[in-house]
Amino acid sequence: AWPRNATTQGVPPPQSASLSPPIEKRGIAGPAGGSSPPNITRMRRCSPIPWVDRTLSWWPGIDRWERWRQQAGVSLSLDWLLLSVIGPTSFIFLLVAVGGLDPVRGGIVVALLWGSVRGVLATRATRRLRDFQRQLPEALDMMGRSLRAGHSLLAGMKMVSDEFPAPVGLEFGRVVEEATFGVPLGDALSHLTDRFDSAALRFFVT
Repeated sequence: AWPRNATTQGVPPPQSASLSPPIEKRGIAGPAGGSSPPNITRMRRCSPIPWVDRTLSWWPGIDRWERWRQQAGVSLSLDWLLLSVIGPTSFIFLLVAVGGLDPVRGGIVVALLWGSVRGVLATRATRRLRDFQRQLPEALDMMGRSLRAGHSLLAGMKMVSDEFPAPVGLEFGRVVEEATFGVPLGDALSHLTDRFDSAALRFFVT
């Protein structure tokens, strides 16, 4: 059964200009006299504050934290997510420096703090993956019907993004957004498999 009584008959393929709102172009300019393929990892800032964004971009492991944030579906931006951990960590280090807290206990508290945040992200990511796998068969069925009706694959994914709730609708919407921006569709789908480790999804992508 199709969600929300969605149909493909008589629905014209969406124009590329209306697939998604524009996103910020950052760091994709090619060399003089040419252009390089868009790098989707640089399309979004880690922070709207320039100096914070530059600092985080050089921080080791920042890509891993961003991947965890995306997998968990956290709407909080990466800078605020890290600030919620770095702030208490800095306060604990200050207490240790002035002698108000034993260094061993301070280290244990810091480890528990960072570990708990990672644990919350992992739990949310596991729940989203379960929901994604549950919704994926119907989403693939809708795309198959769209293709049989004469629409493009991108148009079928746009329909899924419009008709399905998160996480499937949101994630295929990201694929459409990247493809509309200029990222090759295969690369955009590969980014989706990076966020969701699903055998059915990998089979669809390949």
